[in-house]
Amino acid sequence: MADFETLPVASWKVGSRTAIKFPVERISESLRFWVDRLRFEKRVEVPHGDQLGFVILGRDGVELMLQSQALEG
Repeated sequence: MADFETLPVASWKVGSRTAIKFPVERISESLRFWVDRLRFEKRVEVPHGDQLGFVILGRDGVELMLQSQALEG
């Protein structure tokens, strides 16, 4: 597993919103943290095979994108 400081995290400013993309090993496990614990709302989900490949989460003007590392390349 990659060290958090070396992950290729990207961010964009879109109007008054900030969007951040995190590559993750398994989106389903990450969703438990972002949605269940931090109360982000799942706005978009894109499957990749039998798993999720990409999701967009939002809360309070912040958009967060989780992308499966299987799609990184």
